[in-house]
Amino acid sequence: MIRAEGLTKNYGALAAVRDLTLSVGPGEIFGFLGPNGSGKTTTIKMLCGLLSPTGGRARICGVDVKEEPVEARALLGYVPDTPDVYERLSARELLQFVADLRKMDRKKAAERMDELLYVFELGDRQDEPLGNYSHGMRQKVCIASALLDEPRVLFLDEPTVGLDPKSARW
Repeated sequence: MIRAEGLTKNYGALAAVRDLTLSVGPGEIFGFLGPNGSGKTTTIKMLCGLLSPTGGRARICGVDVKEEPVEARALLGYVPDTPDVYERLSARELLQFVADLRKMDRKKAAERMDELLYVFELGDRQDEPLGNYSHGMRQKVCIASALLDEPRVLFLDEPTVGLDPKSARW
C-alpha cells in the first residue's frame, strides 16, 4: 500500500529525512515516533506528494507519487498536524467541497457526510462557520474530510491533538 525507497529530504546542509526505505501492507497500521524535528511530518508530506523529496521515491498502491501525483492523491486521505480550514465555510460545505474535488456521486457523498457528521458529533453545528469551531472540532472536520471517500491509504499527522478523550479514542 505504501512503499518508500531511499526517501531523502535535505534543507541545505540539514538532512531532515535520510535514505528511508519502508513498506506498509494492506490492513497494517504504521506509526512514526520521535521527538520534534525528527522528520515525521516531512516524511508524511513526501509520501502524500505535498513535498518533493531530494532523493528516492514513494509509491501509494503502486502509483509513483512524483510521476503520477493526481492518481496517487486520489488513493489517499490526509489529516495534517494543524486543522487549517476555510473559516467561512460550514462543516457540511467543506465536506461537500471535498466530495466535489473527489468527484464523488452526490447521493453517496450526502449519505457519507451525514454518517461522518453524526459519528463526530457535529450534526447540530454542521451549518455554522468553521471559524466558530474549537480546535478539536476543526480537527474532527479534517478527519471527516479525509475519510469522506473511504481512501485506500490514510495518513494522520498528530490527529488527536486538541481532541477530547472520547473522540481521540474513536
